[in-house]
Amino acid sequence: MRFSLLFSLSFSLCLGAAAPNDLLGKYAAGHHKDGCCEKLRTVPYLSDVAQTPFGQYFQAARVGDGTTYRYVHIRPRHRNHPYILFVHGFPSSAYDWRNQITYFAHKGYGIIAPDLLGYGGTDKPNDPEAYHFKKMSEEIIAILDCEGIKTVHGVGHDWGSSMLSRMANYFPSRFRSYAFLDVGYLDPSTHLDRPQIELINNQTRASLGYPVFGYWAFFTAPEGAPIIDSHTAVLADSPLPQWLTEEERRIHSQIFSHGGYTPALNWYKVRYFGLDNADDDGMSIYPLLATHPNLFLALPFSKRTLLKPFIAIPKARALLTHPVLLITAANDPVVPPSSAEAATRPFAPDLRTEQVEAAHWLQLEKKDEVNAILESFFKELRVINGFFKHITLRRSRLPSPNTTTIGPEALFRPIITSTYAPLLECDYNLHKSNSTYFSDLDISRMHLLSCLLSRGITKPRPPKNDAEPQGRISIILGGVSCSFRREIKPYERYEIWSRLLTWDRKWVYIVSHFVERDAVRPKRYIFNDGGRRRGWLGFFRGKSTSRNSSRGKNMEVKQGHTSSNGTVSSTQPYHPAIYASALSKYVVKKGRLTIPPERVFEISGLLPPKPASSTAASSEERSPFSSPGSGMQNATTRSASLEKEVTVDTLLDSTISPKQDEVQPDSEELSWTWERVEEERQRGMKLADLLAGMDSTHSAFTGAEELALGEFGDLF
Repeated sequence: MRFSLLFSLSFSLCLGAAAPNDLLGKYAAGHHKDGCCEKLRTVPYLSDVAQTPFGQYFQAARVGDGTTYRYVHIRPRHRNHPYILFVHGFPSSAYDWRNQITYFAHKGYGIIAPDLLGYGGTDKPNDPEAYHFKKMSEEIIAILDCEGIKTVHGVGHDWGSSMLSRMANYFPSRFRSYAFLDVGYLDPSTHLDRPQIELINNQTRASLGYPVFGYWAFFTAPEGAPIIDSHTAVLADSPLPQWLTEEERRIHSQIFSHGGYTPALNWYKVRYFGLDNADDDGMSIYPLLATHPNLFLALPFSKRTLLKPFIAIPKARALLTHPVLLITAANDPVVPPSSAEAATRPFAPDLRTEQVEAAHWLQLEKKDEVNAILESFFKELRVINGFFKHITLRRSRLPSPNTTTIGPEALFRPIITSTYAPLLECDYNLHKSNSTYFSDLDISRMHLLSCLLSRGITKPRPPKNDAEPQGRISIILGGVSCSFRREIKPYERYEIWSRLLTWDRKWVYIVSHFVERDAVRPKRYIFNDGGRRRGWLGFFRGKSTSRNSSRGKNMEVKQGHTSSNGTVSSTQPYHPAIYASALSKYVVKKGRLTIPPERVFEISGLLPPKPASSTAASSEERSPFSSPGSGMQNATTRSASLEKEVTVDTLLDSTISPKQDEVQPDSEELSWTWERVEEERQRGMKLADLLAGMDSTHSAFTGAEELALGEFGDLF
């Protein structure tokens, strides 16, 4: 028996004497019922975790046939932040996610982290039949239902990765993404039963010199758990790894002191002896239930037993249709990174892989690195959400059923996204850190561009001439500048107003404002749900604002003046609710060729008919593709003619909405003629020229000079 390998897997198990398995006598009557879930007033063994940073957030619920789960539940601080479901492995509990729970809770995310069956404060049945992935998946989903949680980001480690794999197969609609730590995806056709384990051991014995799963035979033997329980004192005296403190080991030992090792090792037994192979094999004779497993949960629990033998995982469900992140551990002798990726990649079309220099417990050993990777992954999904929302969901929210797209009246209108400043996005001055403004801008601009250009993005258009390639367009950020006016304090809520400012032959310019929440309200919304508070995917929350609503605060706009020649003076009016303003520019590409923005707006249905006598864009009609640098040269020429009075700050602050002089709201849609669009575009170029002129700063680089102050690393 390779006890050294057991130690490498369990890091330090200070387990006390086994406690009685039946905990039901300890619970008070539930105070909340929801279908097959009943929340309990008393949390099992709360004293074990009461001193942890999130001890007050432990809950308990009885699900299904009476199984009780203990779990961490922290609500998100803001509606734009989704939930994260953390699924631990062996031998662990929700406490092993402590570094991730505290980090992402401070970031504002909602947290669900259960003690899985056989661990911590959750029930610990001795019968291996209770540990089928299908049954445990249903129970975790029942907890989500009990707490009113629709969808989550799933994060799994070790056996938690395998558990997350089956939850993804049975309930894909309940997830936004999947993140697998160390252990990759386990597809339904891969059975970790005795023949498969012996095959893997024979192969790795020949290739690596040792059987990677050699400990499975010991873990599943009748004497395995008693031997481990009787030798915990040896492990208690073992040296601590650098990433584990004595207090953390004590808490882990206390959590694991209830029930011993027999319940936890059932996770191995049910797989090793093939007890749940039938759940994953074959096709169901009930296709509706096979393709819609949520209908299975709607049945009374007593009736599900009759159907369980026929409810298998459809082969199509083996494919992970949501974004997938795989974080491998470079120093894990049991799960090499190459094998984890090989098991995941065939089933994950949208896969991102990362590797950290750590052993099996990477979320503990490299907590900061793992947290940064997860946060980056989740933020990417927030940007993708902006695209998905407007491309797929927007049509149902247009003003009327007969409306299929928006028109010129929407071209210069702002889109509003709302968020807040979590503590971990603040600097040492307890203000929102400057660098975090740019991630907010990414999300806001994605909403705007996806909303305006959805028609041009989703439908490939035929080339206008032989020089234009086939295919869809891509929109690439070319530059951004941000001017700060007021600080944003921790947990302060704010909005980002982004709108199209102007365009030239090469660049599309977008102006964005960080504005105090509810300080400004538009008179009306183009989309019929525009005034309603929305969740992460854009569904409705709260009441709609009427067209003439004045929900915003009464804030006096500071007035300045405009000079006689039309240039903007340093006292240009600006709204006092503005925290910061930013200007960004995008280029539109088809392959390596640049497409004039006017062409994109045309195929997106955003431009009014051009008068026959108009020659404003005649040069673009003759040459649909701008040469590299032409936009920059034009912008530099225009910039030289500006008056000295024009500044970035004053112009940014004055563009919170386009000019609306003498325009009646009821006739706005009819009044957006080609001439008016061109007038608004030219007005925006005064500000766009200043950002375009910043390209000349590249020539200020003095790297060729002989002297420098020094060269230093970023941190260590």
